[in-house]
Amino acid sequence: MGKVNQLAATVIPWARWGVLQVMDQTVIPAGTSEDPSFTKTFQLVNVEYKRPDSWTVLLGFRRLNYAEIAPNVRARFTMALGVGQINLQFPDVWTHTLTAPPDPAALIDMAATTKLEGPAVAGVGRTSIDFDRIPAQSLQIGVTIEAWGEGANTSTGVEVFAMCAPQTHMRPEWVLEVGEFGSELGGT
Repeated sequence: MGKVNQLAATVIPWARWGVLQVMDQTVIPAGTSEDPSFTKTFQLVNVEYKRPDSWTVLLGFRRLNYAEIAPNVRARFTMALGVGQINLQFPDVWTHTLTAPPDPAALIDMAATTKLEGPAVAGVGRTSIDFDRIPAQSLQIGVTIEAWGEGANTSTGVEVFAMCAPQTHMRPEWVLEVGEFGSELGGT
């Protein structure tokens, strides 16, 4: 009885399948080479499922709290996938830049996608293969944020999010382990 109560008190698995995080990012001067000290990298999602499944993801970010001139902000999302003994690293599944247009009325402050980009092919650049389902048992999503522009040496808020969901949401062993809906065990 004590073990069931202890395990039931842990976070339910799907509470770890998405995150929204706000960070403060230093804006570097336009034309400056990318300085790693001004780049922030974060892990957003870390899923460890008991069996392989097909996952869909939603990735995105937006600018927040900037000075009078909006900075350029780039988000580069990475992914690590695992099935059984196999682990793959995808260093660039989606990269997007929100630029600061000359006309502030044309400013777009948010970008998101459910389509991931295939890996680059030597001599060809990015492939035309986009995918929206990922076979994985473990899934990690990270993001690197960069900001640059005329408002140099100021900071801007950047809100990043990553959400994922398996094709099969209910596993039989959850009910067998606990027997009560809402107290499912296994997987994180």
